[in-house]
Amino acid sequence: MRRGTTKPITLESLTPKEIEFYLSESKEGVRTGLVSMLCNMVLRKISAYESAEKLTGALMHKSPDVMLVASDLHDDVFPLLKKVRNHEFWRNPFTVISVIIECDNKQQLEGAMKPGPDYVMTAPLAP
Repeated sequence: MRRGTTKPITLESLTPKEIEFYLSESKEGVRTGLVSMLCNMVLRKISAYESAEKLTGALMHKSPDVMLVASDLHDDVFPLLKKVRNHEFWRNPFTVISVIIECDNKQQLEGAMKPGPDYVMTAPLAP
């Protein structure tokens, strides 16, 4: 709950500026474009990581409200997402997990579905 209030915090009660958003994408150009697109949506608490290792380090300190993760980061990305889903880092039961996979890659699709993400999207993405 927020200090001085009796209402619990829900994703619906947050303004876009309050949503903690973690983005992880190995390609710098794609990562920069996605951050720009999210900023245009009035999101301000965006943290971008270029590797699963750096994303893991960030998760050790704080739990995001939303995670957007590219499947091409490393083979460790799917077990990492499973740990987030099972609350092994922080106890945020409401973290929305979205995974971006390459079009027509059956192996990535199967791997992406195992940790139980909320959404799986195929690349290329366009705003």
